[in-house]
Amino acid sequence: MVTHYIERLIDLAIDTELITARDRIYARNQILGLLDLQTFTAPADTLTEGTIPDCLKALLDDAVTRGVISDALDEREQLDAKIMDTFLSKPTEINATFKQLYDEDPTKATDYFYALSQNSHYIQTERIAKNIQYERQTSFGKVDITINLSKPEKDPNQIKREREMKQDVKYPQCLLCIENEGYPGRTGHPARSNHRVIDVDLGGEQCTSSIHRTCITMSTVSSFVKSIVRWSLVNPHSPDYSALSNNSRTTLLGQMRIYRLLGEVF
Repeated sequence: MVTHYIERLIDLAIDTELITARDRIYARNQILGLLDLQTFTAPADTLTEGTIPDCLKALLDDAVTRGVISDALDEREQLDAKIMDTFLSKPTEINATFKQLYDEDPTKATDYFYALSQNSHYIQTERIAKNIQYERQTSFGKVDITINLSKPEKDPNQIKREREMKQDVKYPQCLLCIENEGYPGRTGHPARSNHRVIDVDLGGEQCTSSIHRTCITMSTVSSFVKSIVRWSLVNPHSPDYSALSNNSRTTLLGQMRIYRLLGEVF
């Protein structure tokens, strides 16, 4: 049955224009290698239903059953990303396509990159669909509020693995740094084999961009509240922030504005 899901996944990759029909054999062989399968027999019938996430789940479950990987979240995510990287072009080619489309119409270019990020399973739409979202009008403008239910909870075994490994690895330097492009992942750092970055020129300076959204998390809110309360306790009678350094004053005032915004939202 695993061969059915391999062929179905390749069919979907062709349908979404990640690859062409000419690439089928190459893609199949790459996936066979990742799944530690030595041979392939074409199935007599083909699957006509099932999404890319459905096929990936079936292939990962089979890999766990055969002992290719464990059922740990990080190992599943790494294999998932490596399989989908099979269908992706190199960064240079993706940037060239983006630039060509951008010269025609910037919206067409960003739509292309967003669709690519979804079809490659970098943006995992089946997880995002679980989120609860609503909007609220405030004096700061419209605020989108999301209760994030899409990120899988770490099971006790995953937490134990991360504690035991105590890695002193500083690469990539952060979760959003350009070094994440194509990074296979490790325990404690997400897999990014299927991640691509677009080069952007901002005021003559070369920058990079990927599909991310700026958000305020509950941990961020907690940090803001602690900072504000700490300042209030130290300076209970004075609203004068002149004693602070420029950076600290800017940070604290920014936190207070966000705290006001959250008060309007909730």
